[in-house]
Amino acid sequence: MERGLGLMELLMQEVQIRHAVRLQKAAEKKTKLTYRGVAYLKQR
Repeated sequence: MERGLGLMELLMQEVQIRHAVRLQKAAEKKTKLTYRGVAYLKQR
């Protein structure tokens, strides 16, 4: 039982990390799009 809970917690941490990385990349992309105060449109 305890081992199962540990695994679930580990998976949740992995998901949270992946989500944080995704948010960071999105924020990075947004800052690049507003480079020097000029708002660029996305290519797609």
